[in-house]
Amino acid sequence: MSNIRLSICMMVKNEEDNLRRCLTSIQNLIIKNNVELIIIDTGSTDNTVEIAKEYTEKVFFHEWNNSFSEMRNISISYAKGDWIFILDADEELDNEDNLLKMLEADDILQNYNTIQLLLRNFTTNDKKEFSQIPHMRFYRRTKDFKFSGSVHNQPAYQSPIYTNKYLILNHYGYNSQDKQLMDRKFNRTKTMLENELEREPNNIYYRYQLAQSYSMHNEFENGYKEIVKAYKLLRTNEQKKSFGYVYLTYVNICLQLSKFYEAIEISNEGCSFIDDFIDLYFVSAVSKLKIGMHDGLQEEVDKYLFLFEHLSETTILQNGSIELFRITLESRDLLLRDYSNYLLNRNEDISKKYILMINDALTKDRLLARYYMISENYKSIVELLSLYNNEELHNMIKLIEQEVMKKDKVTQNKIYKIFSSNESLYGRYNFFRISDSNNKKEYVKDFERNLDEIINFPIYWDIFSYLIELDMDRFFNLLKKAQSLKIKEIAKYVINENHELYKTILEYLTKKTLRVNDLHGNRVFLSLAAAFLLEVNKKADSDNYFALYSQYIEAGVNYTKTIFKPEIIKLTYNTLDDSELKLFMIYTIIQELINNKNINPVLKLYKEAVLACPFYSDFLELEVQKLEETIFA
Repeated sequence: MSNIRLSICMMVKNEEDNLRRCLTSIQNLIIKNNVELIIIDTGSTDNTVEIAKEYTEKVFFHEWNNSFSEMRNISISYAKGDWIFILDADEELDNEDNLLKMLEADDILQNYNTIQLLLRNFTTNDKKEFSQIPHMRFYRRTKDFKFSGSVHNQPAYQSPIYTNKYLILNHYGYNSQDKQLMDRKFNRTKTMLENELEREPNNIYYRYQLAQSYSMHNEFENGYKEIVKAYKLLRTNEQKKSFGYVYLTYVNICLQLSKFYEAIEISNEGCSFIDDFIDLYFVSAVSKLKIGMHDGLQEEVDKYLFLFEHLSETTILQNGSIELFRITLESRDLLLRDYSNYLLNRNEDISKKYILMINDALTKDRLLARYYMISENYKSIVELLSLYNNEELHNMIKLIEQEVMKKDKVTQNKIYKIFSSNESLYGRYNFFRISDSNNKKEYVKDFERNLDEIINFPIYWDIFSYLIELDMDRFFNLLKKAQSLKIKEIAKYVINENHELYKTILEYLTKKTLRVNDLHGNRVFLSLAAAFLLEVNKKADSDNYFALYSQYIEAGVNYTKTIFKPEIIKLTYNTLDDSELKLFMIYTIIQELINNKNINPVLKLYKEAVLACPFYSDFLELEVQKLEETIFA
């Protein structure tokens, strides 16, 4: 008589990326004398077999025959244990100690014939998104025990069944971010399911699995057609209660296809048969939020939240046929976030109750900030802002500013005064907002010390408008510390906000004297000028703008000559993706040719310049015209 208590049975093929992780998770189990590990390889061409042999001598080869069940049955034919544990290479036991304890618990192994664990199917690399389902994996070995079904192999299990909710198996085989993996599984499974359905077209399970396969491959229209067929095969109430997974796949696909009314209808029907079907309450609530349906919405949100908090007590969690997706904190927070925003849009005070339930602190505080703005509790916002710094603070400020802009001017000034009590840069900026001109001057040096922060966050860019009025040279020199792209963005902001400043900057630029070797001065000039030239819609007929364009090119050529040697310019200009730098390099070459009175290649280079920067075509054509007039004069 064998003294083996547990036989771990696996079938593998080309699993070198997964197998070691899997076997490491049971390494303390397989060294026990009463445990055996059996691995059937079905044709690996990588290092799978070599890895398997590091953990067990019982590695056997059987050629793949397109039937998962037959391969499973071959693996269990080698088993000698009292119990069989079915394990796949893309899985990992979450806590090996819990399994070791179960093997020592005689009351469980003696009183039950089948044992379920909780299977977590991770769908993202960060493990934040997963579904969970009770899954039968431990079976008392009998002469009649076997698997059937070529695709999703079904065990001939015996009751009674015990569910060990502390035993968790992590599954990585359905990672939606691994396109290659998903394509391979889809193509294999789809073909096998279609073959089965040719033989059994009214098989609800196979029809559901085909719909699920299409859905996981993002082919939702095809998935919808198949799940509707499966749903129509549910003719009795007993079937509708037994095939709950059909309802779940149906509503999930409806959600993807924006069939919100249909999702609500099917969810309600499913819940009438399975009262604690948590995923269906989630889908119905989300669908109602999408279409703005208020009727019954709060009741469904509350029901979902209640089931989430009491999940371990629900019957749905024990249902080994239904895979639950909306039982993660991320799903809960998503519903609470969307429902809170819905309530805030309706100006309902009850929104705070749901905001405070959110687990993610940043999401919760952003919504609280919105709630305080709507309820005019501005002092609470100051307290909220004191909890944050750096990027998170600026994201919060951005949201608050959007709400402030909805208020009238009197209310805005009242808010600025309250916000000025905050000790951060934002607090000082709000004091700057409500100050007169003399007091504003006092803050300029403070802002210069925080220039990097001010440049990177548009919230503060009104400071630049003030600086332009105060001292244009000072503004110009401060921008030398900014990246070129930011300079262009700041210039666009200023000239769009205030037409008078538009004229001030334009006049300053047209009078500005450029020094050849002033690298950053030329860079700031060309960045500011570019913003103007693009804003004026290429008014090349205006002498002012053509003069500005000429200065822009001068600054660009100065900048280019400072950075690149002449021979490098000639060799590389035609390979650049940066159209502006390419334009400056072309002009550098043109100037050299004109200085050497070599005019013939110049017109060709102007054509290349138009192709590089078509938005300056009017200016370029005018230059060509003037050049031709000079040549033929």
